[in-house]
Amino acid sequence: MLTTFHDWSAPEFSGDAKAQAKAFQTVKDEFISEPHPAWTAVGTTGFVREDGILELQAVAYSPGV
Repeated sequence: MLTTFHDWSAPEFSGDAKAQAKAFQTVKDEFISEPHPAWTAVGTTGFVREDGILELQAVAYSPGV
């Protein structure tokens, strides 16, 4: 399961919310193969670290380990 927290107005990213979500999805799909986990994107107005664009929370399960 993935939950991403996005600062849609971060000056480090020069696109809107849809462009930022698409950019994240492109990278996610490069590193995580199908079946893709559930993904929830949450918008925020900022993070404790001022130069952040995105925070990611991931929960993984590996049967038999």
